[in-house]
Amino acid sequence: MGRELDRISRGLSTKIAIQIFGGKRRTEAPMQSTRLALDGGIILRQHIPIFIHWKQYKKNDSEITNYIGKIAISQYLFDLFNQSSLCPLHSQILMFMLLTGANSP
Repeated sequence: MGRELDRISRGLSTKIAIQIFGGKRRTEAPMQSTRLALDGGIILRQHIPIFIHWKQYKKNDSEITNYIGKIAISQYLFDLFNQSSLCPLHSQILMFMLLTGANSP
């Protein structure tokens, strides 16, 4: 699917915009959600290890703290990511959405 998306974006002579409207958690267009998942996975894999099981994120809190510390964000967003009710993977997705300019859920 990644090659097809690149071909489509080259054919349109523009990048595929990812729009998440207020109150929504996902994009409405399937092509946009595919692009978000593809680009988000590439960006995350470059900066933080993707563990096999979600419990491993709890054991390695230093990895997530180190990842969040590498980028400059406001104190409000830092507190949002460190809430115990948020799953670490969900916070990574929120972080990606904020860095790319998409609206947060």
